[in-house]
Amino acid sequence: AHETTLLRSEGGVALLAELLDPDEDPRTREKAANFITSMACNGETLKKEDVKELAVVVAPLLVSAGEQNVQYREVMASCALELARLARTSCPPALAEAAEARLAAAKASAEKEEGDNGQEEDALQECLAVLSKEEEVAEASAETSAEAAALPAERAAPVQQALAVPYVAKA
Repeated sequence: AHETTLLRSEGGVALLAELLDPDEDPRTREKAANFITSMACNGETLKKEDVKELAVVVAPLLVSAGEQNVQYREVMASCALELARLARTSCPPALAEAAEARLAAAKASAEKEEGDNGQEEDALQECLAVLSKEEEVAEASAETSAEAAALPAERAAPVQQALAVPYVAKA
């Protein structure tokens, strides 16, 4: 209830975006990202329209996360993943690009830090998988549309009607 009031009545999304500013202390950014992750996971507080604004500021933090400790990196990767899960179509391409860049850097790292159990890499890989689903759905829809076009008119109509209904993923 308090989270909803913060976001809807007190400009909380803008405040969270400010707290994720690269000039903020890394601990502040980490706490803000944890809060965003929590709200995205509960499925009620954070709305899809909030995701774009937040994903835009999380993306550059992923790229620079390698400069921070393990926990910070894991929190940022988890935040990106949960934003993608909540509203994949609202996420800018920069989020996927940042996740790819951070994943490549993490894999290229010669030695793992103490406490690094691969959670960051797992979250980044899952984030990329979630974000790429849109492309897969679009490709499958295009293939099905082409197949429907090749059917006789009486058989194609139901397929085309089904394609016109938007797909809504279940959380």
